[in-house]
Amino acid sequence: MSRLHTFTELMKIRRSRFILSIMDFAQSLAARGGGALFAFAANIALARLLGAKAFGTYITLLSAALAVGGLAAYGTGPLLTKEISAQPVAERSLIVKQLGLWSIKRTGLLSVIGMAAVTCWLLTGIAAPKSDWYEIVATLVMLPVSMILTLAVSVLSGLSKVALGQTSSNTIKNALLLLGAGLLILIGVRSAAAALWLQVFATTFSVCIAGFWVYKNMPVAAVRDILMPHNDAMTKLAWQRSAKHFFAVSASLLVLSRLDVVVVGAFTDQAQVGLFGAAARIAQFAGLTGILLIAWLQPRISNHFALCRHDGLIENMKIGLAGSVGMTTIMVAAGWFSAPWLISLMGTSFVPAIWPLRCLLCSYLAWSFCVPYYAFLSMTGHEKRLAKLLWIQSIATLALTAPLSHYFGALGAAIAWFTGTALATLWMVRMGVAALAAHGSE
Repeated sequence: MSRLHTFTELMKIRRSRFILSIMDFAQSLAARGGGALFAFAANIALARLLGAKAFGTYITLLSAALAVGGLAAYGTGPLLTKEISAQPVAERSLIVKQLGLWSIKRTGLLSVIGMAAVTCWLLTGIAAPKSDWYEIVATLVMLPVSMILTLAVSVLSGLSKVALGQTSSNTIKNALLLLGAGLLILIGVRSAAAALWLQVFATTFSVCIAGFWVYKNMPVAAVRDILMPHNDAMTKLAWQRSAKHFFAVSASLLVLSRLDVVVVGAFTDQAQVGLFGAAARIAQFAGLTGILLIAWLQPRISNHFALCRHDGLIENMKIGLAGSVGMTTIMVAAGWFSAPWLISLMGTSFVPAIWPLRCLLCSYLAWSFCVPYYAFLSMTGHEKRLAKLLWIQSIATLALTAPLSHYFGALGAAIAWFTGTALATLWMVRMGVAALAAHGSE
C-alpha cells in the first residue's frame, strides 16, 4: 500500500508540474500575441502621425539601434538561459549574480563600441537619414537599453519564468508604445525624435519591470553556494566560447533576415522588393508559435540535460514537436486561405504577392518540425554545430535567391526561402535525433 501511495503522489506531482508548464506556455503565448497586436496598432498610429518621411527616419534609426544592440549582446542572452536553468534551483542565485556581472562587463564594452559606430554612421551620412542631435542621442540611448532588456528576459527564461519575460518585453512595452502614440496624437507632436524617445521610455520601463521580476523570483541561495567555483578562469573561458557560438547563430539569422531584401533588389526591380517584403512581414506571424516554443523549451531542456533526465528530455521534445507543428499548421492554413484578403489590406498593387506569401507560409510549416531540435541543440553543448548549419542555410538561401529572383521576381525569392529552410530542417532534425540518441545511450 505504501508503494502504491508513493507512486500516486509522484504521479500527482508530475501532473501538477505538467499543468504548470502548459499554463506558463499559454501565458507566454498570450503575452507574445498581445504584444504583437499592440506593436501593430502602435506602428499604424505612429505612421499616420509622422507621415512617410518622418516615419521612415524613425524606423531606420530604431532598426539600427536594435540591430547593433543585438550584436553587442554577443550571444550572451542564450548563454544566460542555458547556464542558469542548468543549475539546481537552490544554486541559481550565485550563478545569476556572477554570470550577470560578467555579462554586463562584456556587453557594456561592446555597446560602447556599437554606439561609437552608430554615431560615425549618422554623422558621416553614408546611407543614413538626416538626423538632428536629439534623434541621434535617442538612438544611442536605445542601443544599450534594448540590450539590457534582452539580458533581463534571458535571466527570467533561465529561472523558468518565460511568461514574465514575454510580458515585460512585449506586452508591457508595446502597450506603453500604443498609449504614448495616442498621447502624441492628442498633443499634436509629429517628429521622429518624439517617437524615438517614446521607444526609449517604454523599453526602460520594461527593463525596470523585468529587473523587479528577476529580483522577486530569485531563489533563496544555499549556504554551500558560497563555495561553488562558478567564477574561476576555466568557467569564464567556457562562457566566452559558448557566447561566441551563440553570437554566430544570431549573426547568421540576422544576415538572412536583413540581406534577403538587398539581394532581391540587386537582381530585380523595387516593385518585386516591395512584394517580397510585404509577403515576408505577413508570413512572420506563422512563426510566432515556434519562436515562443523555443524560448519555453530551452530552460527546461537545459535543466533536464544537466540532471541527466532523459525521460524528461523526450517528454519535452514530444510536447515541443506536437505544439510547434500543430499550431503552425493552423496558422499556415489560416494564412493560406486568407492570403488574398491579407494582401488586399495593403492595396491593389500588392495582389501579385499572394503566391509569394503562400510559399513563405509553407517555409514556416517546414521550419516548425525543427523547433524542438533547435532548442535541444542550443542548450546541450551543440552551439558550434548549430551555428555552422545556420550559416550554411543563410549562404545557400541567399545564393539561390539571386538567380530565382532574377527570373521569377518575388515568387522566386520565396521559393529560395522555402528550399533553404526545408533542407536546413532536414539536416537539423537528423542532427538533433542523433544527439538525442547519443544522450540516451550514456
